[in-house]
Amino acid sequence: MEPPYGIVNREFIQALASLDYAGVLVTPSQFLKVNTSYDGPASFGMERAEIFTNGLGMIPRIVMGNKAPTEMVLAALLDQPIVVAAHHYDVADGMSWLSSYAARLKTGGPIQLCDLSTLLEGSYETLADNDRLRIRTGARTIKVTIPFSLLRKSLPHTHETRRLPVHRREPSPPIHRPAAPLHHRMSKFILRRVFNRVFHAIARVVPGSTNVRPTLHRWRGVQIGNRVFIGDDVYIDNEYPECVEIQEGVQISLRTSIIAHTRGSGRLIIEKHAFVGPRCVLVCGPGKTLRIGAGAFVGVGCVIPRSIPPGLFVSLEAPKPIARARIPLPVATSMEESCAELTPLARPVTRPPETIDPSKPNT
Repeated sequence: MEPPYGIVNREFIQALASLDYAGVLVTPSQFLKVNTSYDGPASFGMERAEIFTNGLGMIPRIVMGNKAPTEMVLAALLDQPIVVAAHHYDVADGMSWLSSYAARLKTGGPIQLCDLSTLLEGSYETLADNDRLRIRTGARTIKVTIPFSLLRKSLPHTHETRRLPVHRREPSPPIHRPAAPLHHRMSKFILRRVFNRVFHAIARVVPGSTNVRPTLHRWRGVQIGNRVFIGDDVYIDNEYPECVEIQEGVQISLRTSIIAHTRGSGRLIIEKHAFVGPRCVLVCGPGKTLRIGAGAFVGVGCVIPRSIPPGLFVSLEAPKPIARARIPLPVATSMEESCAELTPLARPVTRPPETIDPSKPNT
């Protein structure tokens, strides 16, 4: 279904879903312009497989115009389907413009033509996780090809099953299930991974801690709320940015590292109004969720591998004085000379507690 402008709202999408439509062609910019209160992901219109909450698949379309060539290249960069919408007067002089665009896109790799039904059936992303195949759906009904290596792992390890030829395997039937948001990254086109890293590099150095940097990270897939502060040179996972969620009012200080994977992706959530000090490291293990509670305070230089309860203050142990430098190191002729003149500080003497003998009277 390709609805006209100005009608693509929530009520219209709900009506299409109730009529058993499989998907809808949408111009993302036009949809967000009409639906200003849309509370979907910040990366809406930039993922390969997207679906509305009622199960209706969303296919981004490109409207013919001056910006169409740039949008086609961007769609190819994001590994998205390229669907061009045009009016009758756009093709009055022929379809030569479409041939020129197709020739330009072919320089970046092969192009596969298909109808919209086939496009929806292939609207999914996969991630092979040991002996499991994780799937992120972009339509109500999809057709998934199960890799032979995973099929072999799911069968008993006997001599007979190992010798079964590939052509004797039954093809996997279509999967019918409602879409569910997954908290891990799916397999991505190489250009999408390059796109994430380029925007990440820009976000680490460009000014704009409350506007430009959060916007760039949203484009990468990070879920970021309002009024978020991101300091200079903050690292947010390159490979799994969509596994990171930063809620409203969070402040992240300079040179903090947020890592959402170690040999597998997890989920890292920084809740509302939490503060993360400079040079902290937040690291999440595979299949786990690390949560910085609402209003929590993480001190300078902390390494956080586990969740922190809301409102808790954590910090490193304060440095303790151990000696007095009689010759400053910049003045000394060598390191050995300065260390030889260090005078240990006297430690306070602690007296053991007195024992009271109840048989003796107090004096």
